[in-house]
Amino acid sequence: DSVKADEENESLVLTDTLVREFLFEDFEDSSFAWYVSYSEYATASLERVEAGEGREGMAAHFTSQNDSVGGWALMGHYLGKEVDLSALDSVSFWVRGSVDNYISFAFDVLADSTSAYTSGKSWIHIDVPSEWSRIVVTPDSLLAADSIGGNIGWDAIKDHVTNLSIFGGKDGEFWIDEIVFYGVDWE
Repeated sequence: DSVKADEENESLVLTDTLVREFLFEDFEDSSFAWYVSYSEYATASLERVEAGEGREGMAAHFTSQNDSVGGWALMGHYLGKEVDLSALDSVSFWVRGSVDNYISFAFDVLADSTSAYTSGKSWIHIDVPSEWSRIVVTPDSLLAADSIGGNIGWDAIKDHVTNLSIFGGKDGEFWIDEIVFYGVDWE
């Protein structure tokens, strides 16, 4: 079919590539598959609530308080096994809130003593908008390995991810909804 570009000299790329998508979580049924974890001197809670602020349906609402520089609080989801995300194109989600500093979206490997793998994560820090906004995380946008907070980098974990975590920042609250994975197959 013919296609007209809106602007002169605008590049137009046509492709037959179809990127698979998988709705990982929309919180419409519950948030029970998610756990809350936090360090000493921190507190956190997670509940399923009306999304609000112009967004229909349900969302997860995470709150945390933390009075220690080295402290943390997170909501997490165990994937049920080691998952190969090597072909991951991106992950998108909707978020809004008010937190001190930022939240961190992390792919984790939680290995036990019998595992051949090292525990660690690959993550990105995200400024939380006050209004619902769609965030897209790609493997290229994740922070380079630096061992800060256990960040061993995407290449070290991508083929055996065990958990997904969202760290809540120093203090505050955020709402998250509709987490979608692109480019990977799920059983």
